[in-house]
Amino acid sequence: MEAIGAEVASVLGHAGPMDVEPHLPFVKLGFDSLTGIELKTRLAAATGLELSGTLIYDHPTAAELSDHLLELLDGDPADGANALLDDLQRLERALVAPPADEHLREEIGGRLETLLWNWREATGGRPDPVFQDARNDAAADLDAVSDDDIFDLLDQEFGDH
Repeated sequence: MEAIGAEVASVLGHAGPMDVEPHLPFVKLGFDSLTGIELKTRLAAATGLELSGTLIYDHPTAAELSDHLLELLDGDPADGANALLDDLQRLERALVAPPADEHLREEIGGRLETLLWNWREATGGRPDPVFQDARNDAAADLDAVSDDDIFDLLDQEFGDH
């Protein structure tokens, strides 16, 4: 309810969070169709849920809206898995044309590797042996470097100060 109060206050232009009477209809608080869409957009961004444009009319009080959002957030795990698969499909389509910027490609590649690593760790799967070997090699390389080598590299990279 506090999160809804904060978003209601923001949409209605109040300086801080509002104590929203849970059973008072949104229209009595001053909502119309445009502010209803703005509240829906804010709540969708905050929750990651796809919400209806008629949200405040389908769930006309903060109490009803709160119950609805909690139900969606605690929903069927299969729905969450299906949403994740949809997100992965969108990501696959986006990755068909990599960006021209080399640094951006490297950052994206690194983040994808991290995602895969975290996924395997969370699901009890074994990490990719190639990725594990690369991490081990990097750690071994770092252990072999002296403090003077590191400072020399920093001086080369950022200049003597």
